[in-house]
Amino acid sequence: MKKITLIALFIGLGLAAAAQEFTVYGEGIMPTGRYGKSAIATQGREYHPISAITDTNNALGGATYGWGAGFQMAFPMANKYCDLLVDAGFRMNWVDSKIQTYFNDYARNNHTEGLTSAPHYYNIPMMVGPRFNIDPIENLGFYLNLMVGLNIRIISDAIYDINYFYDYYSACTLGLRAAAGIVLFEHLRLEANWSWLGNDPVEASVYDGTFHARGILGNMETMHFGVRLGWTF
Repeated sequence: MKKITLIALFIGLGLAAAAQEFTVYGEGIMPTGRYGKSAIATQGREYHPISAITDTNNALGGATYGWGAGFQMAFPMANKYCDLLVDAGFRMNWVDSKIQTYFNDYARNNHTEGLTSAPHYYNIPMMVGPRFNIDPIENLGFYLNLMVGLNIRIISDAIYDINYFYDYYSACTLGLRAAAGIVLFEHLRLEANWSWLGNDPVEASVYDGTFHARGILGNMETMHFGVRLGWTF
């Protein structure tokens, strides 16, 4: 593990040294499509091992707004209006009010305040692709970029009480991204982007004290719309 970490560190340092630009950014993100839709799969107010986050199509969702941060490195290409971007970041989404209320109700009805917690979604996309640049006037530029890569998807545990919880397994999925932005004074970047981070099965183990099962809960199609603010060095 240490060797892999050191190799990754040296590769990262080598890429940073070769890059013509290095940009750090923060962003606000909103879920789109099924990723942002949910319906609690319960009958009445009964609580039993079910999919903690599921919609009527048996596809996981129920995400709400979130945030992201990361960095980009740009490498020159033969065409001066085009360069190659390497982008790596971290994104987190809370669950929507419907799901949060479901967990709050469970905690209140079962006196498990402080133990019960709804799951959160985490994504770590790593992508590469071309960026097309236009600088019509001084201190103002425009760009478009398309990217493809991999995304590491993580869902935190859905915890009802100390003996009853969902343990979700992480997954590596295909990712796509499209973005358009402006550059002000050569350093400040304002960007709108859309990301598709996979449509893959979500697997979990369910614990309720005496029962333990592992299985597929359904597919989750992860999509974001983001607004990004970055600074280029």
